[in-house]
Amino acid sequence: MIRRIIPILLATLVVFFPLFTLRAEESITVTGEGTLIPCGQNGDTCTFTDFAELIQRIISFLAFYIAAPLATLAIMYAGFKYLTSMDKPGPREEAKKILWDVLWGFIFVLGAWLIIDTILDVLLTDNPLNS
Repeated sequence: MIRRIIPILLATLVVFFPLFTLRAEESITVTGEGTLIPCGQNGDTCTFTDFAELIQRIISFLAFYIAAPLATLAIMYAGFKYLTSMDKPGPREEAKKILWDVLWGFIFVLGAWLIIDTILDVLLTDNPLNS
């Protein structure tokens, strides 16, 4: 029993350790500088630029802090399934399908991020994302 638990705990630690070691400045909070909501503090008004920046921050958070680690875990799972399938064609094909689905999904997420960034470059003369 212990022989199975220790490798699982070590693998979990290796996978999730980078998530726990992020600096506090990189985490997204609700108010303040470098946070999710870019305006509305200290009585200042929100503009269209602030709204566009909010949308970009949400999409960037979802793409790089949620989708990227999940895609990494799914690719690791597909690789594990592929390596442990031996000569069985069923699990091997399923692992390939998982890998391609994850890659296409992540390409879709990055494409959405790129489209939003491009739209903001066109609509805003002073794009807050380029600063």
